[in-house]
Amino acid sequence: MSLQRKSHVKSFYERDDVSQLTANKKSTITPNGVKKQIRLLKDDLKHVHGRYISEKNTISYTLFCQLRPFWVIKPKEKDHKTCLCRIHDNIHLKPHAAHTVGMVRTKDVNPLVTKIVCNETGMYRKCKQCKDKVPTIDNTNDNCEQVKWFEWKTRREGIVDKGKSSSRTVTNTIKDQDQGTREGK
Repeated sequence: MSLQRKSHVKSFYERDDVSQLTANKKSTITPNGVKKQIRLLKDDLKHVHGRYISEKNTISYTLFCQLRPFWVIKPKEKDHKTCLCRIHDNIHLKPHAAHTVGMVRTKDVNPLVTKIVCNETGMYRKCKQCKDKVPTIDNTNDNCEQVKWFEWKTRREGIVDKGKSSSRTVTNTIKDQDQGTREGK
């Protein structure tokens, strides 16, 4: 394996569309005396490998995973407490559920978005060409069928500390299950 290829894979993992720096600058990892700020993967490794391959690169999945830099990690539940991570993860959870029940052909949100909007202006529904577009959904099954999906939600809860009579309010971010019908009601 050439150093140039290793470097190319490393720089791919560090791209902002593949992983993102943690919001906290103190979130670092230091194996063998090398200190690096943690980067969180934005997608699972199979999808990231697929994107790497689609850019005209050839590498096995196993080798691609082995060449992942130690500071680029999969996000854990505690990493979803920042708005950016929670919002982006929620965008991926509904298409995954729609794919599970056969409403859309892919779990990946990127092809779905490109079918709906033509550019960044369209993301804000300001583009005249795509502002009224809706995704094509297979509703051949019963429209009243219940569809379940997961969603990150922030909740405020009152808790009482042991041995104290007063309560305090805490904010928790949890992955909660939601549901609706195929037609969106």
